[in-house]
Amino acid sequence: MKITDYATIFFVILVCIVVRSDIRSYEMECLQNKKVQYNNKIDTAVDDAVNELLDYDSAQRTTYQLNKDLCVQKFYQSLYAAFGILDDVSLQVALKSYIPILVITDQDGFYIHYKNIDHTKQGEKCFSEQWSERFPYTYHDGTYIYSFTYGSYLSIYEIPSNKRVEGEWSDLREQFPMSQVLSTWDQFEYYRRSSIVNAIEEKMNYYINSYNEIAKQFGISYQFF
Repeated sequence: MKITDYATIFFVILVCIVVRSDIRSYEMECLQNKKVQYNNKIDTAVDDAVNELLDYDSAQRTTYQLNKDLCVQKFYQSLYAAFGILDDVSLQVALKSYIPILVITDQDGFYIHYKNIDHTKQGEKCFSEQWSERFPYTYHDGTYIYSFTYGSYLSIYEIPSNKRVEGEWSDLREQFPMSQVLSTWDQFEYYRRSSIVNAIEEKMNYYINSYNEIAKQFGISYQFF
């Protein structure tokens, strides 16, 4: 998954594009065609969801808040419509079971919408959905903890002095002349980009692995392709 420098990006990690683990090899060509169709439907659902993601200040459009719940709701509505199951709750539940997580990224951190096991009033197991805490894009070099954004603005926590400062890379570079991370623009960009990618991948792996254990209890098996 490629990380780009948009102000806010909506990432969706889907297991709709999956094959049952017992699929046979001669069916793969047919599945490839299905994959293209699914990709188109998913892309449309993501686009629809992104339109609901940001709520800008109506006066100046310089501040915004993330409409995370509305964004997820719009995503699923669009996806159900694409698969023709707007009126079939059972198929909607089945489709959701193949979507382990949704990820929404912001300028200085990201959130993961994930599934847990809950119980109905009758005591039956079911999926529950909730948001993670906000995860920052950080890098730890032993002395400093760098918290990055999608731009050149960052904050630095100095562990020995328990001091935190923030500002533009060019300004902080002068305050921390011994920092390898801030030594050059190329170095800063390398650490910034890799920290964003690594942070998202690490949490994605954790929550997807957690979901895999939950899915086994519902008899769900799949593989990415």
